[in-house]
Amino acid sequence: MRNGREELCFVYLAFRGREPRCIYRVKAYSIILLVGLIAGWLAGEIVAGGGFGLIGDIAIGIVGAFIGSWLLPQLGIHIGGGLVNMIIVATIGAIVC
Repeated sequence: MRNGREELCFVYLAFRGREPRCIYRVKAYSIILLVGLIAGWLAGEIVAGGGFGLIGDIAIGIVGAFIGSWLLPQLGIHIGGGLVNMIIVATIGAIVC
């Protein structure tokens, strides 16, 4: 429970003598899936002229996010933070992928 609200949590981490704390929340996973879906769909539209289906778009987008977040700093390109910027980085990575 946090700030009087219940949160759905996947994994709790506890240390000796301390209260367990949530380390993986549903909100984070839903953002990852949303960014992956949008980035995969955009990459499919740009490269193939159509998407790869729901699961394919999410998979391509998530893999693209890993590639983009590694590749762009290597090239000296820093886009910043935020949801739109995450989608841009993931889309660039998915196109390269």
